[in-house]
Amino acid sequence: MHVVKRGIMDKKPIALFSALLLTTWGHSLPEFCEHGVECIHELVSQGRYEAAISALGHITPLFFSQPEDIITSTRFMLAIQKCLTADQTYITMAKSLVASNFPGKILSLLAAMIVYHIRNYSRYNLSSGGSAVRFWLQLLIGIPEWVHDSSVLFLLDTICQQSFTHPACWQEVIRGFSEVMKSSECQQSGGGGVIGLLSWLTAGTTAPHSLLVRPSAPQFPWFTVAVLMLETQQELSSGLWKNLLIELFAKPQTTLEEALKKVSDDLGLGPISSSLLSIYRWGQQVVDFPADHPALPVTLKMYFTLHLAHVPPQPGQYECSSVVSRFYQGLVNSAFLGKIKKKVASAVEHHESCLRLEPEDEEEILDPQLRCLPIWLLTLFVTFAPTLSGVVLGV
Repeated sequence: MHVVKRGIMDKKPIALFSALLLTTWGHSLPEFCEHGVECIHELVSQGRYEAAISALGHITPLFFSQPEDIITSTRFMLAIQKCLTADQTYITMAKSLVASNFPGKILSLLAAMIVYHIRNYSRYNLSSGGSAVRFWLQLLIGIPEWVHDSSVLFLLDTICQQSFTHPACWQEVIRGFSEVMKSSECQQSGGGGVIGLLSWLTAGTTAPHSLLVRPSAPQFPWFTVAVLMLETQQELSSGLWKNLLIELFAKPQTTLEEALKKVSDDLGLGPISSSLLSIYRWGQQVVDFPADHPALPVTLKMYFTLHLAHVPPQPGQYECSSVVSRFYQGLVNSAFLGKIKKKVASAVEHHESCLRLEPEDEEEILDPQLRCLPIWLLTLFVTFAPTLSGVVLGV
C-alpha cells in the first residue's frame, strides 16, 4: 500500500485506479466525495478515459438512491464533461468532414455503461432500472447547455430507448423531462400555468423553449418521442387542440391560421405558429424516420392519434366529422402530406415483407411492434376511420 500511496501522491494513473477499486475511496460515499472524485478527475485529465469510465461503472450505483450527493460536485461534473468531449479531437473532427464518426469510442463506452446499469438493476438490489434512469437523467441534464450538446442527447436517447419497453423506467424518463419543462430555466417567458407550458409554441420554425431545438431530430429518435409526447399532452390539456378542431368545423371558410389565432386569443396563449402544432411535428418525424426504424410504430401511433381525431360532439349534434383536410391545404402542406403517404406505404411494404420471411429468418425481427405494424395500421383504419384510409395511403 505504501507504493500505491506514493503513486497517488505522484498522480500515477495505475495508482489512482487501484485506489478507487481497492480502497474505501471507491466504496464509501463520503470517502469518494472527498478523495475519489479527485482521482476520477485526474484520470480524465491525463486522458485515461477508459479507466475512469470503468471505475465509474462500479462506483456510480452507490449514488442511485441519492444522486444529489455527487451531481452537486463541480469536479465530478467537470470530469463527466471531459469524457463527453473526449472524442472531439482535431483528427476526429477532420475525419468527420469525410465520414461521420459519431458516436466515438469514449461516448460509446459511456453509453454501454449506462445501459448495463439499467439492464442489470438486480445486481444493485433494485426492483427496477428506474433508479439508474433517474440518476443518469439528473446528471446529464445538469450539463450546461445540454439541449445543444449532441453527446448528451445521444446518451439521453440511449436511456430513452432502453426505458421505452419498461414502464418503471419510462415513467422516470417522462417525470424527469416534465420537471425540466416546468422549470424556470425552460420557461424563460416567466409565465405560469398554460402560458408557461405552451411558451414553446411561439412563432418560428423551431421551438425556442422546447427541449427540442430543431423541428426534427431523427438522429435522437427515442429522446424526440419522449419530449413530443409531453408537448403533445400539454397541447391537449390546454384545450388548444380541441378548440381548434371545433373552430375549424364551425367555420368551414376560415383558414387554419385564422382559426388558430382566434383559439389562442380566447385561451390567452398569445401568438402561436401553426407549423409547431403537434400534428406537424409528429408528421415530420414520420417523414424523417427510415421505414425499418424501431421508433416508427410509436411515432405513427401518435401521429394518427391526431390525424384521425374527430371534432368533439357539440350541443344539438350527435356526430361531428373530421377536419383533418384543413391541416393540409396549400402547396407546402399538401406536399408534406404526400411525403407522409409515401413513408406510410413504404413502412407497410417493408414490414409485410418481414412477415413473409421464412420461420428461421423471423428470429432476426426482435421488436414485436415491428412485426405487427401492417396489421396494426389496417386495424386502426378499419376501426377508427375507414373513410380516411384512402387519404393517408392514397388508395
